[in-house]
Amino acid sequence: EAEDGCPADPEQFVRNLKEQVTVPAGSEYTGAPTLTTRYRYIQLAGLDPVHSDWLAVESEALLEVSDTYDHTLQTTQYSYHSDLENQFLYGRIKKETLSFSASSESHETDLCLFTDFEYLPVTGDFSRADETVLQIISTASNNFDTATKIVTSKTSLIHGQPLLMQDENNVTIQYTYDVLMRVVREVVSPDQ
Repeated sequence: EAEDGCPADPEQFVRNLKEQVTVPAGSEYTGAPTLTTRYRYIQLAGLDPVHSDWLAVESEALLEVSDTYDHTLQTTQYSYHSDLENQFLYGRIKKETLSFSASSESHETDLCLFTDFEYLPVTGDFSRADETVLQIISTASNNFDTATKIVTSKTSLIHGQPLLMQDENNVTIQYTYDVLMRVVREVVSPDQ
């Protein structure tokens, strides 16, 4: 059934998590908070009339919960590419916004981290048979300084495994797989 923040599942399944509660185990150490993660969903259209609509996570909120209050610690908002004419991008995450809540007594604004995603089909010269791979460029920024970070990865469109990953320190790792999709080779900084 449909509820606020969760449209009815188009396939009539019960599969979307509404809330997850983490209760600390009893021990001699006290003070650990009960944490609740609440999820909200949006309904996106199927790519064509044959495919039914589907649900995507719109937001996740992490709250500290007690008998007297609920305090939001952080919230993650997602926006998606929604142009049905562009099937390559449709349904992929366009932007992720992670907000850390300032204290309820504070008049400060929330600290936010933004990640924008760009998706490109590129020919992977290191993959089998020069297959087309999915290049994902994620650009991270924030609302409290001018720092930005760009991370690039390449993933096979055939088997979904990462072919090239760049970490936070700009170290690039290239992966090679056997026919059972086991990693048989990792090359650090393949362009060096």
